[in-house]
Amino acid sequence: MYGGGGIGLQFGTFTLVNVAPDIGYKITERYSAGIGIRYIYLADRIPPPYTLNIYGGSIFNRFIVTDFFFLHGEYEMLNGPWKNPHSSKRFNLNNVWVGGGLRQAAGNSSLNIMALWNLNDEPFNPFPNPQIRVGISIGHL
Repeated sequence: MYGGGGIGLQFGTFTLVNVAPDIGYKITERYSAGIGIRYIYLADRIPPPYTLNIYGGSIFNRFIVTDFFFLHGEYEMLNGPWKNPHSSKRFNLNNVWVGGGLRQAAGNSSLNIMALWNLNDEPFNPFPNPQIRVGISIGHL
């Protein structure tokens, strides 16, 4: 088993806090799968100001191609007011992320950077392509 994930922070007129812990299980020497939870806080002070609390989860698959390169696929479901940030009406947004990444191992930990493309092309989906994620994994990946 291994754990990890990422944290994203941005402060200013537009504030973003993204907390995304993951836990995975090594099924074979090169293939692993896991789950994650997601929490995103967004605040924009430009009129009309708003704040959003978005939460959800994901399941992922990862295949190690070489010591430093891996492929990644992920299904993510997030709950939020996607069509109108000023509305209290919330619904689920389903994202399918595909891509790959590089990892730098250090003992039983690694630093990972991924480029992922979202296959959900809904016009109100706020996630641009590609999404660059940087995170850590602790344990035997």
